[in-house]
Amino acid sequence: MFLQGSEMTTLDNVADWHNLILKWDRLNDEGSTIANKIVNLGLTMFCDVLLDNKWNWEESHANYQRLWNNQPNLD
Repeated sequence: MFLQGSEMTTLDNVADWHNLILKWDRLNDEGSTIANKIVNLGLTMFCDVLLDNKWNWEESHANYQRLWNNQPNLD
C-alpha cells in the first residue's frame, strides 16, 4: 500500500516534527550541561577566593580549561 497526496504530506509532517523534538531534547540537554559548567566554574573561582583570600589567575584559568574540555558541539 502506497500513501499518496495529503496522507503522504501528513506522514512527512509527523516525521519532521518527531525529528525536531529529538533535536530540541538534545540541544536542551547540551544547554543544561553548559549552564552547569558555568555555575561550577563560578563556584570554583569563588571557593578559590574564599580559601586563598586571593585570586590566582593561572589556577583559575587551568580550572576553566579543565571544565570546558568536553564542550559539546551545538550544530
